Amino acid sequence: MIGKRVTKYFPGHGVFKGTVQEYVIKTDNYLVVYDDGDQETIKYRDLLQYLPGHPDFISTQANFIALSARLEQEIENTRHNNAYSHYHAHAATEPLEPNSGREMRKSKQAAKWQIACDEEMDILRKLNCWQAVRLSSVPPGTPIMGSRWTFKAKTDQHGDVTRLRARFVCQGFSQVKDVSYWESFSPVVSFTTIRLLIALTALPHWHAIHYDVSVAFITAEIDPTQPPIYCRPAEGYKSRTESVYLLKRYLYGMKDSPGGYNLHFNSVCLSYGLKRCISDECVYIKIESNDNSNTETPAACLDVLTSQTTYIAPEHRIHKDCYYTLRISCGT
Repeated sequence: MIGKRVTKYFPGHGVFKGTVQEYVIKTDNYLVVYDDGDQETIKYRDLLQYLPGHPDFISTQANFIALSARLEQEIENTRHNNAYSHYHAHAATEPLEPNSGREMRKSKQAAKWQIACDEEMDILRKLNCWQAVRLSSVPPGTPIMGSRWTFKAKTDQHGDVTRLRARFVCQGFSQVKDVSYWESFSPVVSFTTIRLLIALTALPHWHAIHYDVSVAFITAEIDPTQPPIYCRPAEGYKSRTESVYLLKRYLYGMKDSPGGYNLHFNSVCLSYGLKRCISDECVYIKIESNDNSNTETPAACLDVLTSQTTYIAPEHRIHKDCYYTLRISCGT
């Protein structure tokens, strides 16, 4: 028996092969070492069903095949029942997100999705994002970007739908470099910088303020000196065979939207007196005097700042929440 090969069928896990290595007289068991390193002690009568060619092995193999088939069938039924139950339990509360305007109009939530589309179009129109022109007036051969609707059901932490969001986006993959755009680069803030700024808020009198820019890209205007950029009209609002949009602002999906918004954001920050950091172009710093008797802007030098940053009495402060002669604002 020592040295014989064994094959053990384990329903749901597979087939394990090994070798009989030793007979333990004290317990009357055989030690089997499997090829994957596992070991097992087995009685002689049980070992017979693992020996290929033995009658007990043949019956064990038949039982294994039957049990495995049954187990796989039960697992498949359970998956199907769970998916079916989950779908019908949430179908009334979780609207499916359409993949296109056509699917949206066929959905059960079409009226609510249409309201979301109208809200998006109202915002874009108020910002004067485009000028609708006749397709026949566009010079022949001019590239025209595609456009589409994207839909998203916003949920809370419990998974309940709180808002239906529709967004009109351009299909930027149809833009041609050096024809409809030149630069797509936009700087990205370093995580090291973010950690540093958060660490600074642990110091006394440093405060962290977080805000979100809604529809950020759309706030940036396209340079009017560059060649005109056209896109297809929003589905359901303008005839796509007769009109196109002459864009005046960047829309989501355009390849140069991040770069255009970065230029706009930079100009806004500079207009507020902030200076761009050289080591990280996403960081802006503003240093201003907090002494109402000396409002001159100090030099942006760490050595000077260290010597000039001293405590100031409340009656001499310009900003009452700042305790020192200098007020430093840093953002990204």
